[in-house]
Amino acid sequence: MQVIPAINCDTEECVKKHLEMLKDIPAEWVHVDVSDGKFTPVRTWNEPELLETESLKVEVHLMVQEPEEYIERWVRAGAKRVILHIETIVGGCAPPPRGYRPCLRLNFISRWSRHCIRIIYFSTR
Repeated sequence: MQVIPAINCDTEECVKKHLEMLKDIPAEWVHVDVSDGKFTPVRTWNEPELLETESLKVEVHLMVQEPEEYIERWVRAGAKRVILHIETIVGGCAPPPRGYRPCLRLNFISRWSRHCIRIIYFSTR
């Protein structure tokens, strides 16, 4: 079993404080929640360039309306996993109806799968 600590902060100071606390536990990964204030009512910290995690692998959970605007910055900053909400890549903000098989924006997925995506994990709220 793998336990992955999560960071859900709205300031850089909060992120740094939590990363400092992680130095004392044997974690391999850290999960960073990113919200844009549109997809979710809360806006969180989103400065991947300032994320300093030499010893931890980063997975980022993008709770954002337009993930295309965020992915590249997080991957460049070293994110090893990106978690998206399926409704953000099928063109709307509302969850699809039960049994609905959406036509994903395949160009979006294929663009990133060639570079960094090995697992596509879709979460719904």
